[in-house]
Parts: sequence; structure tokens; C-alpha cells
Amino acid sequence: SIITLERLAMVVVWDQDLPLRRPRDQADAEPEKKDDVRMWNRALFGMVLGGTCGAAYGLTDSFRTPEGRSAAKLGDAFASVQRHGSIFGCYFAGFQTLKALAVQTRGLHDEYNTIGAAALATTPMLMYPSLRGNIPHVLMLVVLDALNESGVMQTLTGRK
Repeated sequence: SIITLERLAMVVVWDQDLPLRRPRDQADAEPEKKDDVRMWNRALFGMVLGGTCGAAYGLTDSFRTPEGRSAAKLGDAFASVQRHGSIFGCYFAGFQTLKALAVQTRGLHDEYNTIGAAALATTPMLMYPSLRGNIPHVLMLVVLDALNESGVMQTLTGRK
């Protein structure tokens, strides 16, 4: 079978269905199994994207001191990269999984899934004072995801 970009794409807009199921050929018409749900793909996507953004933020944040960059601060920089990469990665993986679960449960792909998933994923961070400072930054990932799914970029570029 020929695999096209449309069949592999995971990013869609709200007025389209979220591709939670693996694409199948018509000849392969056996009943769907629970393994076909792409929750792991969503979690992996969130972990990779969130972890990468968190690592970049951690590296940048580690050098925002009066001393600036120095070889002595390299250990602190790596610790910051690890901490922020883990926080952002776990948050965004949880958000993507909750959003996909909401789409699967409701049978509808709209902005309310994004809002609910963001609220549920952010709530545990509110309990820990050490994590509260990261909430605006992880919510920026949610905003970017929502902008992408809203179709704003397709409107601006003229592509459909």
C-alpha cells in the first residue's frame, strides 16, 4: 500500500477528525482492536516535543544569572536542562494523551478537549510550589498546539 503524507499526519484542525486510529486498507477490514488507538503516539509526541522545548528553556534559563555563562556553571546548566526537559516533557505528554482520550470518549474533536486536557494536566502542578513557576511556560505549549489545531496557520498561509 502507498503511504501518503495525509495518512501519516497527526496534526489536524478542529473541524476534522483526530486520527486516533492507524490507517487501514479496505482489504484489511478486520474489527478494530484496542491496540489501534494511537495513545502511545500522542504520548511520545508530547514527550519529545515538550522535552525538547523544556531542555532549550532549561539551558537558556541556567545562564540568566549575574555571572552569565561560565565553565563553573556547566553542571548547573545540565541540571536545569534535565529538570525542565523532564517537567515540560511529562506535562505535554500527559496533555496530549488526555486530549486524545477526550476525543475518543466524546467522539468529537473541538477546542473543549484542549481546554479540559490543559486544565487536568495543569492541576497537579498547582499543588507543588516548586512547579508553579513553570505553569506559564508549559501553557505556552498548549497555546501553540491550540493555534495549530484551530486552523489559523492554514488561513494565514492560504493552504487547506
